Amino acid sequence: MKTFSLFIVALSMIFTFLFASFAIAEPSVEKLETRAEENWQLRKEKKWDEAYDYYTNDYKKEVARVDFIKRANLNIKAFRIGEIEFSEDKNTGYVTVYYDALMQSYTFKDMKVKEEWIYEEGTWRISPKTKNFIDLFKKK
Repeated sequence: MKTFSLFIVALSMIFTFLFASFAIAEPSVEKLETRAEENWQLRKEKKWDEAYDYYTNDYKKEVARVDFIKRANLNIKAFRIGEIEFSEDKNTGYVTVYYDALMQSYTFKDMKVKEEWIYEEGTWRISPKTKNFIDLFKKK
């Protein structure tokens, strides 16, 4: 009887882990919007160290955290997440963000950027594709 009980417990644990592995989060508009909102709030608060964690692994291979932080100088006053679009496979999302930024004592209002986000390792990450963008953060 004791052996049978242990067998049932072990079997239930195996099934629990098996089903949990199938329950991996899938990409969604809500999750992407939340990640974009979180990242832009970190930028607004100038928490560049935390904002860096939202970028893709490829980007992080090109740009070291210390270089990213050193060159981060965007002074966000306000922002709002706009349109969100997806690629056909739903693993790439495009987020339009409208923001106000202070530059040399002048506030530029309703500036617009369209960011590409990639679903990587179970979460959404910003994927700056242009070499010029990455070059801004490389050590010279």
